[in-house]
Amino acid sequence: MTTSAWALILNGAVAEVTTINPTGRFHPALQWVPCDGTVQQGWTYVAGVFAAPVVAAPVLTPAQQAQAALAAGLTISSPTIPLAGVAFPTDLGAQAKYNSVQTNINTHATFPGGAVSGPIKDSTGAWHTVTTAQYTAIVTAISAFVSACDLVVDGYPGATVPASSVTIA
Repeated sequence: MTTSAWALILNGAVAEVTTINPTGRFHPALQWVPCDGTVQQGWTYVAGVFAAPVVAAPVLTPAQQAQAALAAGLTISSPTIPLAGVAFPTDLGAQAKYNSVQTNINTHATFPGGAVSGPIKDSTGAWHTVTTAQYTAIVTAISAFVSACDLVVDGYPGATVPASSVTIA
């Protein structure tokens, strides 16, 4: 290690870092340890090793968890549809598109334009061609996921954040 700094160690933690050699400048009982320029105040020093403090992940409320789940989307697998762990967006724009196409399927039994198979786009932007029944199964799963997340966000008693992946028929 190239010494470019010195750390003052108090109770197993770095209390101060200086780039000026402290030798002979402070009381001899103070423990100054050579370190590189990455060591910072607040780091630990145990058994001759410096370590940055571990930052705990923030604890999210159920509503925040549900909002994060909605932002991440829903991953769908199916043994009958060529989907194996395909993520679909669940944002408001995607929901509006799903609902528009599903309305046409419900009304006319076809995709817009009269086709019996049509496209659906996943979270990566890849297109998948599915039948009307398959589209309905995908959109139904997405709708159930979004509805469950919305109940949590809105504070409905007993509502829980749903799983972020499902298997459909």
